[in-house]
Amino acid sequence: MTKQGSFKRAVRERARETGQRYTQALADLEQINRSPFARTRPFEHFDLKTHLETRYGIQISSLANSVVGSAALTEPPPAQRQ
Repeated sequence: MTKQGSFKRAVRERARETGQRYTQALADLEQINRSPFARTRPFEHFDLKTHLETRYGIQISSLANSVVGSAALTEPPPAQRQ
């Protein structure tokens, strides 16, 4: 059986959709897979906010669209509480 068959199918599909050559589509997909956010799961902001408030008691005032780490908390993290 071919190694990474599903990845090769994805490369062929991208090449077909974009009109690129196989090697260019391969290079593009390899570049995408190296990005730090390539393996993160997409999420709905409302669901994340609800989970954090319900599970951990964290009150969220806003979430940035692209970076979860910049979520504004209305109370300080536990390490800073006294």
